[in-house]
Amino acid sequence: MQTITVYAGSSGFAPETHNKAARDLGHLCGEKGITLCYGGMNAGLMYLVAEACRRNKGNVIGVIPGKLRDSERVHRELNELITVDTLWERKREMYYRADAIFALPGGFGTYDEVAEILYWGVMGFHKKPMVMINIDGYWDDFLDFFNNKVTQGVGELGKASDFLVAATSAEDAIAKAEAWVAPDYAGTRDDREEQLPHYEDAFSDELLSSIIIYDATAQGAYQIGTALALRQLGKHSLPIGILNVNGAFDPLLKWIDDASAARYITAKCTDLFAVSHDAHVLSGKLDILSKDQINLHDDKWGAKPEF
Repeated sequence: MQTITVYAGSSGFAPETHNKAARDLGHLCGEKGITLCYGGMNAGLMYLVAEACRRNKGNVIGVIPGKLRDSERVHRELNELITVDTLWERKREMYYRADAIFALPGGFGTYDEVAEILYWGVMGFHKKPMVMINIDGYWDDFLDFFNNKVTQGVGELGKASDFLVAATSAEDAIAKAEAWVAPDYAGTRDDREEQLPHYEDAFSDELLSSIIIYDATAQGAYQIGTALALRQLGKHSLPIGILNVNGAFDPLLKWIDDASAARYITAKCTDLFAVSHDAHVLSGKLDILSKDQINLHDDKWGAKPEF
């Protein structure tokens, strides 16, 4: 395992146990000579994991969209800072560079990235474990959702849980990533010759009047993540609905509530989607959803964390 990509929250309000896990992971990467690739920012756990690796003489690669190049939130002391055009290209570049992918606690952006990796996995595009560093049980409900509620959808070659690995510390995460065995169907498709599926372009105000997710499949879970992540960034203003038949999405909704309480997801963001088990009721809820725009600088990032 030469390179890992790390997804992590940008919230400036993480508890110290989460901060320590980020530092520990970065330190271990430096110690073991594992290159760390991440989203290039100096906010929240993203900053701490990168800075810990850098200070332990590790190699750190940041990937940022071009419009953020001059932002005060970009980490300026990395070994390499790659600029791409779009958020989608950022995620794709981070994916391509990784032998394994790790997630520290995070919010809608982290959820989107994790669900994307799981969906691409079940579609046969890669052989990369998605390792969740589950500090203080932060990911418990999220893991419950993907392990026990998400079903195999049409065209999906397996279940999202085939690629999901739970770890309780940085050391545990690296050990489990190195020991992980991919399912037989993994990597049967070429992720460079074929277009990797994504929804950044499809979820636009010009093309749709709303986004409604009906199925708890890997694809449906990914669509929710992308829709919410783009909505909080102001990339669309579409109402988002989740048809929660038989409580299929209950663990995910519980995780969202807990992540909001921990300030990885801003309180305003929990008003950007509606949920019902009844399609007619859901349609009515979508008509009155919040149109608020989210200011991540004030509501989420906070001050740069002290190392």
